Amino acid sequence: MAGIERITKTLVTLAKIAEGVEDALADDKISAGEGLKIAFDALGLISVVKNLKEIKEELFALTEEDIVTISVAFQQDFDLDNDAAEEIVETILELALNVIVATDLFKKE
Repeated sequence: MAGIERITKTLVTLAKIAEGVEDALADDKISAGEGLKIAFDALGLISVVKNLKEIKEELFALTEEDIVTISVAFQQDFDLDNDAAEEIVETILELALNVIVATDLFKKE
């Protein structure tokens, strides 16, 4: 699992933000309290920006086992009320990670 901590933390942060926005918009408006929660969750993006280089390095060092670990961690933390949308996001994430691994394999050959 070494080498995927930043990616996993980034995806969990994005999941929390998405869930907060979805919850807040359930009544078609965002209250001050809901806005503050979203803003607080979004503070996690600061570390993403600060660590972009390391995150990129982690992405291009992923193995198939890492993808499974990341996908499972994301699925555990990501829960939308709309199950179809949730499944689409999870599938796209896994596909994107696999494309990165495949692209990196072509670069090595």
